[in-house]
Amino acid sequence: MILDHAPSKALRRAAALALAVLPLALVGIVAAGFLVARGEHHRRVERLLVERETYRAATEAAPEWQARIAALRKDEAGGALFYPLAQSSRAATQMETVLDGLVARNGGTVLHDNVELHDSGGDAPQELRATASFNADITQLTHILHDLRRARPLLFVDRLEVKSAPDAQGKAQLAGPNKLQADATIVAYLGPR
Repeated sequence: MILDHAPSKALRRAAALALAVLPLALVGIVAAGFLVARGEHHRRVERLLVERETYRAATEAAPEWQARIAALRKDEAGGALFYPLAQSSRAATQMETVLDGLVARNGGTVLHDNVELHDSGGDAPQELRATASFNADITQLTHILHDLRRARPLLFVDRLEVKSAPDAQGKAQLAGPNKLQADATIVAYLGPR
């Protein structure tokens, strides 16, 4: 008996079709991998272009920022650290003027301020204590506190209470964006010149 091991006609067609489709499938897999890699490449390039523009804008603004930093350093550089002890009444007037100027320069509104000489007695240094109340928004308040920190002679915020600014009827509510009332006690020390 002779066995015919020849594949059937249907099997030969299926094998021929598989051999014909296999290169197309391989080409499709390679193309899909290429398209995925290309898409990732485009996303990275886009991100790098955005970063480049951000750095370019920061570099262009560098002279302005350097000028601001130099002005801040210049303000901090000199000046006496304490008000003169021998001129305490004049120092109180100067301190009040400085506080009013700081608040006004940063867009706040002074409600009241009062500067008094405070003698702690003994060996403790004499102080000027200012009780001040002013209205400002959160940005203005931040700038005011920053300027207080940089002031010469030195000014120290001993107490600070911040609350919502009252409206015209006296109710405590936000009259505008971030409208606040700050009540502060600010201290300056008297010392020899």
